[in-house]
Amino acid sequence: MRYATIPGYVVSWKDRQSESGLAVSQVASIEDEKARQAVEKILKETENINNFNFL
Repeated sequence: MRYATIPGYVVSWKDRQSESGLAVSQVASIEDEKARQAVEKILKETENINNFNFL
């Protein structure tokens, strides 16, 4: 059984660096149920994933 943990969508990509020099991006949770269903549909069709955990 395959699963995906989905932290959200990218708000800003690599917009700063951490103290150790790693790139840091900002991510926002997907709160809208229709948006979550759309993400699930895409992943089911393209990646054969059936279990989802949205953060």
